Amino acid sequence: MRTVFVEPGTRTGLWPQCQVIAVMPLLRALIVRAVALRLDYPTVGREERIPRRILDEIEAAPPLALQVPMPRHARLAPPCAAAAEPATVGGRRLGTGGRAGPWLRQPQRFSATFRRGFGAPPSA
Repeated sequence: MRTVFVEPGTRTGLWPQCQVIAVMPLLRALIVRAVALRLDYPTVGREERIPRRILDEIEAAPPLALQVPMPRHARLAPPCAAAAEPATVGGRRLGTGGRAGPWLRQPQRFSATFRRGFGAPPSA
């Protein structure tokens, strides 16, 4: 299983919330190819078109009805709502800054960048 994280606002045709979709063979192949791209892939040419094509396919993919409703119980609702909010540290929202491929392939780079940007590891 692979997960694709898309920065909110990247495409107007995408869902405004997290969504599970049906993954067709072309989308699956594009995701596998994107994972194999070099971290410093060119910003023009074939390599640059792969992430855009992934977004095209995600936009056209049928959503699956796997959403879990937020709990109504007084003790469960607050922590679940907090978990659904974007992660922040010191008032700064965490994000990929556009090219998410490197973060998907290099978790240790994410940790190092996080530590440089916020002065603490992600687990702190």
